[in-house]
Formats: sequence, C-alpha cells, structure tokens
Amino acid sequence: MSLVFGLACICLTYLVEAFGDGILPAALSIQGMLGGPTLAVFWAGVLFPFVNYWGVHFGWVVGCALGVWTYAGSRVYPPGPEHSKMLERSTFR
Repeated sequence: MSLVFGLACICLTYLVEAFGDGILPAALSIQGMLGGPTLAVFWAGVLFPFVNYWGVHFGWVVGCALGVWTYAGSRVYPPGPEHSKMLERSTFR
C-alpha cells in the first residue's frame, strides 16, 4: 500500500505541475472533478437501496470522466472576454 500511495503522490506532483496555476487551484480542480461523482455515489446508496455494485462503479467512472472532460475543455477553450467581463463592485450609485 505504501508503494501505491507513494507512486500516486509522485504522479499527483507531476499533475499539479501540469496545471501551472499552483497547488491550491489544482487541489480545488481535482476535488471538483472527483467530489461530485463521489457525493452522487453516497446519495445513491442512501436514497436507493436497490443500487448494485456495477451500477455505482460505472456511474462513478462516467461522472469522473465527464468532470475531467469538462475541465480539460475549459483549459483548452477558455471563455472569451464577452463571457468573463468584470461586474461593477460599487454599492453606491
């Protein structure tokens, strides 16, 4: 187990380096990609007692794949300036 976790840490180090933004945005991105499907698996187990092993694992893998695909798409095709304008921050008129 220590060998597996050690290799996983080394791989994650290279993954964080590839993100380029730093450790915190990389950690939040990874948590976003994996946290949603994991939460969905938890709630599926809580709310639906008839969910089986294969369905849960398949759903988790598909959910993670869609999260990674969405993140990769946002990095390859970032939103243009028309979608990321700074809004007014003043509360006084």
